[in-house]
Amino acid sequence: MLFQYLEDSARAAPRRTAVIDGERAISYEELDEGSNQVARTLQELGIGRGARVGLHLDKSLEAVVGLFGILTAGAAYVPIDPSAPEWRLKFIARDSALAAILTTPTWQASLQQVQTLRGIILVGTRQPNTALAAPGEHLPTTLTWEQVRTRSTSRLEKDARATPEDLA
Repeated sequence: MLFQYLEDSARAAPRRTAVIDGERAISYEELDEGSNQVARTLQELGIGRGARVGLHLDKSLEAVVGLFGILTAGAAYVPIDPSAPEWRLKFIARDSALAAILTTPTWQASLQQVQTLRGIILVGTRQPNTALAAPGEHLPTTLTWEQVRTRSTSRLEKDARATPEDLA
């Protein structure tokens, strides 16, 4: 499992640089901790093994942390081109039956009506829109990256983690 390589690297060389994004860099330990926080967030939303989670971000530290977090939770990640038009984003979200998506605040309103979504994780600086659902309407839980980063960094229990038989 890909996330197992990350865990092994975090144990063997925790301070070694794992990802560089322009002027920013994170160590294997930081990447491991961040991915565990994403995995815990997904788990809290009831998302785990067999679920599909969209990754709708430009290449960045957050995208790498999100990718490993999705895999750690046992979910399959669905890459979505951030430059794709809104209709394409909605089509992929519905067609893939995404349970959650990591995206930027710009796309929150467009995604709130996707019935399969239980969670939207917003990576960016703007606060989420706190629109109220109409009677009988479903709105996914929306969390900011800062809220995700408050979760425990400890690893998930073995039975909650991905196995080689799970979707990738």
